[in-house]
Amino acid sequence: MTLLKKTGALAVALSITSFSAFADQLDIIVPSGNTGNSWKQGVMFHKALQNQGFDSELHWTKNCHTNNKWVKKNDRAAMYLINANKLKSDIYRKKCKANPAITDDSVVSMLYLRSMSLCVAKKPFNNISTKEDFYKWISQKDKINIGVSDYPQGMFVDLEKQFNIPFNRVDFSGSSKVLKGLIAGDVDIIYTGYTAREINTPGVNCFATTAGVNGTQKFKDIFPNWKLNELATYAIFQGVNMTPDIKAKAHAAAMKMLSEDADLVAYYGKSHIITGNKMEEQGMDMKGFWKTYDIWVSLDK
Repeated sequence: MTLLKKTGALAVALSITSFSAFADQLDIIVPSGNTGNSWKQGVMFHKALQNQGFDSELHWTKNCHTNNKWVKKNDRAAMYLINANKLKSDIYRKKCKANPAITDDSVVSMLYLRSMSLCVAKKPFNNISTKEDFYKWISQKDKINIGVSDYPQGMFVDLEKQFNIPFNRVDFSGSSKVLKGLIAGDVDIIYTGYTAREINTPGVNCFATTAGVNGTQKFKDIFPNWKLNELATYAIFQGVNMTPDIKAKAHAAAMKMLSEDADLVAYYGKSHIITGNKMEEQGMDMKGFWKTYDIWVSLDK
């Protein structure tokens, strides 16, 4: 190698080293499965932070327990997606409390507000699009097997009273498995987050949502006495190992990626999701998150 080439190579190496040494460090953690929507979002968050110039790593910690262990062993600043209905679950509330605890001070930013949905398989007589269609469909049932992922049985009590039939909860380990269970015929209907995956999966008809997005029916129009008919998924970015300075930079980075990153804008747009930057513009704050959390907790009692 010539002296000129050696000098050039050394300059590049020093440039990379210098960048790593002085770039702000901010990692992304995914404390859930590595096949579902949370993992997909985590990969996009990580890429977006790198594109913004952060020294960022992506960590798959699998669940609450191993996530707490990672936080205890590492001092790297990081953030991860968590939502109110996940936080209320037995895993987080009773068996494994998030560490550090999730408080207004630990939250980096609001992430999104997403409608929940009810979906059936597109089979003969399941082409439900109106309230009347649903009433006709359910009148032919003597019970409903409803697929969920970590939602309590108590949430369907009002529906059992309205239709005078039992709603038997069938719990799956993850939203992707809920969808597969519906397609396989293991359940009659599913209650799940409304995303592009549910919208675009062949053979699936999500006919009703919290907010009536994308031409669907509103829950409250079909189930007027269901106390959860306006409940949605309220997600946040939880921060760990953050100084006030890096937390402020993390908040700015989150708002930038949600408003400008092409992959994230497309992903949330296709799912008809209100992202954190728009939530802030509309004056939404953490009160909505904790209100949603309290509702979920009340169902477990």
